[in-house]
Amino acid sequence: MNYWPDPAQLRLWDTWAYVHGDDVHLFFLAARPGEPQVWVGHIVSTDWLHWEELPPISIGNTGDWNNVGCGTGMVFRYDDGRFYMSFTGGLGHVESTGLLVSDDLLNWEHCPFNPVWTPGGEGYETPDSDRVSPYTAWRDAFVTKAPDGTWQAVCSGRVDYGPDAGRACLARARLDAIDQWTPLPPLAAVGEYASMEVPEVFEFAGKCWVIFSTTSGWGVRLDRPGRNLAGGTFYLVADQWEGPYRRGGCPDNLLIGAGEGRMDAYVARVVRHGDQHLVYHHYASSPPAAGWPKLLNAEGDHLYLSSWAGLAKLRTDDLQPVAWAPWSHGSRAPGEWRCEGETVIGQCEIGASLTSAEVATSDLDWLIDVEALRRDQRVPNWGVMVGGNEPDHGGVGILFTGASTELVEIAYRRHSFGPSVIRVLDRCLAEAGSRQDGGGATSLRVINRGKFIEAYVGDRLVFSAYHGMKLTGGRIGLYVEDGEVRFTTRSLHAIEPMERDL
Repeated sequence: MNYWPDPAQLRLWDTWAYVHGDDVHLFFLAARPGEPQVWVGHIVSTDWLHWEELPPISIGNTGDWNNVGCGTGMVFRYDDGRFYMSFTGGLGHVESTGLLVSDDLLNWEHCPFNPVWTPGGEGYETPDSDRVSPYTAWRDAFVTKAPDGTWQAVCSGRVDYGPDAGRACLARARLDAIDQWTPLPPLAAVGEYASMEVPEVFEFAGKCWVIFSTTSGWGVRLDRPGRNLAGGTFYLVADQWEGPYRRGGCPDNLLIGAGEGRMDAYVARVVRHGDQHLVYHHYASSPPAAGWPKLLNAEGDHLYLSSWAGLAKLRTDDLQPVAWAPWSHGSRAPGEWRCEGETVIGQCEIGASLTSAEVATSDLDWLIDVEALRRDQRVPNWGVMVGGNEPDHGGVGILFTGASTELVEIAYRRHSFGPSVIRVLDRCLAEAGSRQDGGGATSLRVINRGKFIEAYVGDRLVFSAYHGMKLTGGRIGLYVEDGEVRFTTRSLHAIEPMERDL
């Protein structure tokens, strides 16, 4: 949704950022076509939205300990004033941490003492452990200063006790010097995850937090009150840096991601930018892409994301919907629609009805208030759609039901009696805050850019996903099912399209 490299040159994966003055340096795991993942991509921006591509950084084959490819790292500025980039070597064998060093964030070289951190320490799986996994997990080192002033590192490791599928932990070390990393007990090992990738630990809103990424695709079903078969970036909370870390008062500890076994937004990371904490991530799309930042918020032991005000820089023109008209294959469409100024009212007693209007582009930022009218103890289903220039050609929609909010593809099948949900891409269950109670209006913000979409309900992120549809031209739609709904557009803006259309 924000940036993807030319796939003929590089393929993007996990990202990490370093803010230096006014410049945001974004690095990402990269592979050239037909080559192993031995590169780090590098782009720079002053606004997180418009990027200058810099030459990629070669990790390369650096000896027996790293002869396969490189894994995720991050950049930190050590006490000697130099910039260091951690990276993972030995993927698929014995994962270990190496360092690159730079004086200017542009020119990087390998440290002569690599590897600097290898699996070891009491309680951890090592190459000699009796284990199910064919490799020793020890990757994605995150380095930061702890509140006591010591430099510490955490990485994705595994303890040597408990059921195999729940051994993931955040392994930890103390940096006595840049080339002397002393193992410490795990920062967190909660016995629930098969892997805890790309961890970070930080202080925010008076508490300490760890975030990490994992999915239900490793043989551990991660159902949450908000999503089933969840995958993405999760969090734990503690009252002090040393822990113990817990899920907290909210059992739904998925910060950003998807359900239904999908991998959409993945490997979210936190950066302090001015007086805000921003969260950025990438999409496991085709090809993968970097997402734009979201604003981090906390309520007690619960983290959530809201829209970032900086996205306003992407807006170009105000959009004016043209000719609202019912969507149908036949001469008569179900339901009734009428306009009262900026408000469009739809009513359909049985089944679904959809009205649509032309707009100049499908790259848009749409803020709308919706009031679903309760009748006979029943609240109608409703939704909005982007795309769908012809009834046969599906649009991507956000559909609200009494039980869930759904990211769907909507089309109009021939010989049907109304618009149909062709497939559900993702589903957020009602317990996550999407239930309608029939009282008052729901504020919904939908941002579509290319083949990516985000939805915020009450300015809380619900979906950030790759829908994969080529939405030609521009069209928006309003959907009502079994009742009456009032839709009032508060703002509708065109936004800049992706610089590289794939």
